[in-house]
Order: sequence, then structure tokens, then C-alpha cells
Amino acid sequence: MTSNEESVRLVKQALALAAQQQQSQNDALDEIKVLLDYERNQRLEKQGARQGYLKWVKVTDLNVESILKNRLARRPKGTGNWIYDDGIISSWMSSGDETPRILWINADPGFGKTFLVAHVVEELQHTHPTGIAYFFCSLNDEPTKRTVQAVLRFWLYQLVREVDVDGEDVVTSLVAGQWCAILHILPAECGGVSKT
Repeated sequence: MTSNEESVRLVKQALALAAQQQQSQNDALDEIKVLLDYERNQRLEKQGARQGYLKWVKVTDLNVESILKNRLARRPKGTGNWIYDDGIISSWMSSGDETPRILWINADPGFGKTFLVAHVVEELQHTHPTGIAYFFCSLNDEPTKRTVQAVLRFWLYQLVREVDVDGEDVVTSLVAGQWCAILHILPAECGGVSKT
């Protein structure tokens, strides 16, 4: 074998080895692409399921967020700050545990419940960025807008809406935890847990 033939043979071997390495890299890239496509498709599927759930659970003709914004805009500065002086309320708001808590304010019409709750919700949204659900009932609303079902559906909508689509377990535990707390405050005839 001449030196030219040996050189050609070595070049062919080097090219074959380079081709194998290139093929291995291409195969690895193809595997990565398949995995990324799978993850993207799973994410899109979860987003679609979540959006379907949100569309189903939302009471479409309720705009509780606009009531909140309206009351906050109309609330004179400092109004309602007295609520934080109440030991029960301040303890309830500052509790560091993750136990679901519900604040139910009930009084006759015109006593400022909506302004007060809007103030508390705003404070909670600053201190607890997730897990806040609220609802305003008004005698001016149609009766179908102030049913137990409407309140519960809107609470669920608010809780699920803010959770990342990858957090399925978070959604389940958050909603389940809040649901258990809700069932304990409802009267038994409305589907609550019997207190006897």
C-alpha cells in the first residue's frame, strides 16, 4: 500500500467516523425535539382542559372584579381601617399557615359591607398573592346571581384561574382545601357539613 493509498484510507475512516458522530448528534437532537414536542403538547392539552373548566365554572354574567375596583375607587382613604383593630380579624389575616380561611361579613343593606370587604380583599391581595376568592351579594342582583351555586362557582373560578397550568396538584389541593372550608360554613340544607 502506497502512502497515498494509506492517506486516502485514513481520510475515509475519519470521514466515516465524523459521519457517525454527526448521525449520533442528529439522533440525539431528534430525541430532544420529540421530548420537547411531547411536553409542549401536554402543556397545550392542560391549558385547553383548564380553559374548558374555567369556561364551564364561571358564572358569565357576574363581574365581581369590577365591583371590587369600583368600591376601591370610591372608598375614602382610611375608611374601614378599624377592622384591623379587631383581634379576630387581624389574627385571621396574619395567620401564617396554609389552612383555608373564610371571612363572612353579613349585615343589613347599606352598612358598608362591600366597601369593607373590598378594603380587606385589597390588603389580602398584597399580602397573599394567591388563594384569594371573594364575592359580593346584593339585593339589587337577580336572585340567580346570589345563589349558593353562583357564589361557589365564582370562588372556584377565582382559585383555579390564578394557578399555573403545570400545577395540577396545586389546583386539586387548593380547590379541595377551600372546598372543605366552604362546606363547613354552609348550612346543611345548602350542602354544608352538619354541625351536630
